[in-house]
Amino acid sequence: MLTVLLIYAVSDTGPLTYKSDSQGKEFVQAINDLRAHDGGDHPELTFKGMLDAVSKAKVEPRWGSNMYVFTDATAKDASKENIETLLDYAIAFGLTINFFTTFTSPYKPFETIARETCGLMIKLPNSSELKKLKDVTATSLKGETCMEDGSSSEGRRKRGATTVHPIQVDESVTKLLISVTTRNNNPTITLKDPRARVVTHKKIVLKKGAIYELSFPVAGSWKLLVAASAGKHEVVVKGTSKTNIDFEHFFVMIPTSGRSKVPFPISHPLSGKSRVLSHRYECFIVKYATRRFHMKLHSGYV
Repeated sequence: MLTVLLIYAVSDTGPLTYKSDSQGKEFVQAINDLRAHDGGDHPELTFKGMLDAVSKAKVEPRWGSNMYVFTDATAKDASKENIETLLDYAIAFGLTINFFTTFTSPYKPFETIARETCGLMIKLPNSSELKKLKDVTATSLKGETCMEDGSSSEGRRKRGATTVHPIQVDESVTKLLISVTTRNNNPTITLKDPRARVVTHKKIVLKKGAIYELSFPVAGSWKLLVAASAGKHEVVVKGTSKTNIDFEHFFVMIPTSGRSKVPFPISHPLSGKSRVLSHRYECFIVKYATRRFHMKLHSGYV
């Protein structure tokens, strides 16, 4: 497996640096050799950088890879076309795109990409908080399945003060990662296990959120409580399991003219045109009594 490093700035992107699994020290050195120059905190070519890292690499991304974007500025090229193209690549290669920003104001383009790919959106007011995430980044590189993503508008309000996010965990989950990113500083965030015990270990407290990383969590209904003082917030829940079930869907159209009748994929269904919804999944026969399935729509759960 190759790891790709690409730098970007206000006016340009590149070069691409490639390192194999056996070149971990060389990759770290390549990062340490980076030097910031010019541009200040002005908007940068972030989307060009992300697109180049996927489309211009000498090999295609491995399915289910993670992309990590570190930036101190917004993007100058966050056009609708670039956002949709990046999401198309993310779907094609199963990419999870994570953002680590030192600016703390909301920025919808990055938040959209992170949400649609089940990535993390972490706001870091200083470098010391980044060091806290070393183990979390290492865990993500091993691969995880998105179990839940939501926002303050989707949780249940408790007594008009706290938003409650229910989290279902089954017996197959060996590692659970819960990320909360908040609008306001120093939020009050509480996680309770199925026995209503407050979880305090393996909690990383950030200025604008918190991250829990739990090994072999107890199966059952967990509750994540976010106080109203946190303001608007985003929640991502990921799990690692030996029996992950991978599932995806995409739209295809079948040609109505010409000799070829081979279906071809399209990013979005076209109004007034015939199309087919295709599903791809890998499934294992499991016997866990707590196994549950649900499909999440924009309007809620089904």
